[in-house]
Amino acid sequence: MTVIDTCVLSSLAKIDRLDLLRTSFENILATPSVVNEIEEVGETEFVKRIKEALYFEKIEEEKFILVVSLSSKELQYAHKLKSECGLSIADSECIAVAKMREMLLLSDDKYLGKIAINEEVEYVFDFVTFLEACIVKGIIQKEELIELVSLLKKRDFYEFSEDDRMELFSYFE
Repeated sequence: MTVIDTCVLSSLAKIDRLDLLRTSFENILATPSVVNEIEEVGETEFVKRIKEALYFEKIEEEKFILVVSLSSKELQYAHKLKSECGLSIADSECIAVAKMREMLLLSDDKYLGKIAINEEVEYVFDFVTFLEACIVKGIIQKEELIELVSLLKKRDFYEFSEDDRMELFSYFE
């Protein structure tokens, strides 16, 4: 099971590649605050794509991201992280759920990742690690990776470092 944060979710939606999540992970969770952050953006195409993938209780055919309710312990822990670490409530909820339910956390926020590791979340993937996993599993081919990198830059202003690009493309050598 995987908990996903706002930045990775919105980046993949902007390039119309939420399918990578569905193909890579059996169960994907989002917290209520992640959904709130996405809804605050307004009615854009990428927000519509995300909303089409969300479900709250009963799974429907095209929906594959479960919006989970947090337990009182998870909420307490999230608020503690928010006040002590200066995280947003969405980031704090992601860490709380990942830690307390022993799940993978998928985030491209370096500070969030650092705090998650300090809080002993066992598995923390950033965007590069996620794409590497997709490459290793054969989900992404070289031509697709070229397109993904280009679309992320064009539609989300997301640029990989030269080292990250080299690492990603090294799988195809």
